[in-house]
Amino acid sequence: MFTQLFRWLRNARCAKADSSPKVKASVIEMLQFRRADRCVAESLSAAPNEVWSLLGRKGYAGEIAHPDAAARLVGEQQRCIESDTDGSRKLSVLLDAGQNGLLVGDRSVP
Repeated sequence: MFTQLFRWLRNARCAKADSSPKVKASVIEMLQFRRADRCVAESLSAAPNEVWSLLGRKGYAGEIAHPDAAARLVGEQQRCIESDTDGSRKLSVLLDAGQNGLLVGDRSVP
């Protein structure tokens, strides 16, 4: 049990130090899956905008426990819906947004 906890903490530190947004987002996803909410919040606090965008596109807005982080991910998800030109990717984000409580269908989405 403690070995896993230390491994999660080490991964969170690695995510902060790594320069790749994809690596940072992947580590945050793993921590979120393990419900390591404090580590997720710490990793997100130092995350660049690209990481927030990746996580927002993947529908993590409804899973993050920290209210400020969840609100920012909702905004990222909304930006993705409004700006994405790929129909299948936009549909996927819309479906995730509906599951996370974002109002979908109240207005025309470009």
